Amino acid sequence: MTTTGDENLEATLELTQKRQTHCNHNTDAGLSADGRVARRQRNRERVVDAYVELLGEGVANPTAAELAERTELTSRSVYRHMQADSTLKSDIAERIIAVFRSAQHTVIPDRATLPERLDAFVTTHLEMYAQGSQIMRAIRGHVEADSIVLETINAIQAIAREQLSTSFAPELAPLAAEERHAEVVAMHTLLTFASLEYLHQHVAPELVHNVIRRHLHALLTARECSAAAPSEPKASVLRQ
Repeated sequence: MTTTGDENLEATLELTQKRQTHCNHNTDAGLSADGRVARRQRNRERVVDAYVELLGEGVANPTAAELAERTELTSRSVYRHMQADSTLKSDIAERIIAVFRSAQHTVIPDRATLPERLDAFVTTHLEMYAQGSQIMRAIRGHVEADSIVLETINAIQAIAREQLSTSFAPELAPLAAEERHAEVVAMHTLLTFASLEYLHQHVAPELVHNVIRRHLHALLTARECSAAAPSEPKASVLRQ
């Protein structure tokens, strides 16, 4: 049986159309899958944001229902993220650390004097405390039960020590490495959340800044004062 040229052309066009339809179907399926992945990631980000926001409002254990209301997602969708997403906690922790890193960034003017640097540092740190105290209160209760929480708190404390080292580098530079570390730890003791909470509970709010500033100044200049102080006269020993 022979075929005409028109029949061959028709068969070729039909085959081409089938291939194009198949290709379009695969492309649509791929775009649809990509869209679902992107939407799932956006929803996940909304859950992370809402979780940190609720912690900042003093909610120690945000529930799926509370997160759903904040994100405008279904409770089922939020619950699925909370239960099935093994990295969600780590991402929440990273978001909290980022909040504190941003809040603790101290802008030091060029050639600023020690008093100016102290004022800038203490002001920034107290603003960070006001911004992050609710989050810290919310997560501290989970330290023993959750290693990620402990790692988060350790990271926040490390940021504070890093800021101390940077802000007061001229005063710390003459010290040996171990002494420098000890000075930074001593200064940080004044600035932990527990210390700041205690100060705010027992000291008038308008005095907190000056109290911290004065003690940091004392720690940073104690070596200079010690070197400048006159030596004690030795007591004479009278021989009989």
